Amino acid sequence: CSGRLVDLRRSNTLSSLINCTSIQGTLTIRNLDDSCCLNSHCNLSNVVEITGSLIIENGNCSGDLSKFLPNLSIIRNQIISSADLNEHNQISSYSLIIRHTKLKRIGLWKLKTLNSNGVALIDNPMMCFVDTVNWNALTTNLNSVSTKPYRSAREQIVRFNLGEFCPDQCSASCLSFYRNDSSRSSCWSTNSCQAKCDPVCTDNGLACHVDNPQKCCDSECSGGCSGPSPNQCLSCKHVKLNELCLNHCPSSYYLLNNLYCITREECINRQEIVEGVNGKYLANYSTFNSTCIPTCPLEYVRLASGECQFCPESKCIKRGKFIHINRYNFRFRK
Repeated sequence: CSGRLVDLRRSNTLSSLINCTSIQGTLTIRNLDDSCCLNSHCNLSNVVEITGSLIIENGNCSGDLSKFLPNLSIIRNQIISSADLNEHNQISSYSLIIRHTKLKRIGLWKLKTLNSNGVALIDNPMMCFVDTVNWNALTTNLNSVSTKPYRSAREQIVRFNLGEFCPDQCSASCLSFYRNDSSRSSCWSTNSCQAKCDPVCTDNGLACHVDNPQKCCDSECSGGCSGPSPNQCLSCKHVKLNELCLNHCPSSYYLLNNLYCITREECINRQEIVEGVNGKYLANYSTFNSTCIPTCPLEYVRLASGECQFCPESKCIKRGKFIHINRYNFRFRK
């Protein structure tokens, strides 16, 4: 399913995402309230992966996201998103952005991987259990995050106007981690410990089994697995061919969205609404250098066969709905 803005004030906005396991792009959830976030029948329980960012904003939910996104395991942040901090700052390309809500906790207790660029928590005055999360265990790239002027002294995350008086007590059974040279328990809430893979797995760059953190996944898995094989991954570290995770696409396949291996026929028959100079239009995907892309690069045109062909501007003359290339005409979409 493609990424989108979901405004929960409108009816049936979740219906198109109910069966999705992977969101391709950024998912923005707006106006999440108690009638949905505290209701196990109003959720996106099948979503395991988001390839862009997750943005939760302008909501009155007084709980957390544990029922709304109970199985979210990985946020890739492959697609850059931007958020505005009014006159204070501009944050961009964060994996997880939660702003202007009444959430008491984050509650993404299945989350195992934030592939890059950390977290922005802005204007959530009821939010606690932020410092009990071992954010460094979720991402290997937090040190690259620009957090001025609201840099956390404890973590490389943006945080502003969160809960002031937080008990933040984890269960005694939760695992510990070090912060500021002291040990503390890691959890998403009092009753939800933060899962941690066995060092045998993490030290070798491996994810672990969702039900047994002592069992390591195949090297092509990301975010966890249900078994030892590369076709039992929750999501793929590199690319995915049907249900199989691979290091790269086979030579006869094309890479879509930096993640999926698809056939030529699947590529050229794929359509998407894209933004053009003269507005939005329905575009057929094209093959280009072993990739499948929605529009051909500059100075390339899409042939009827679906390939992008090089065509310098000096040799391409637009005539109505066609491009004239030497002696041949090709359809041109404005």
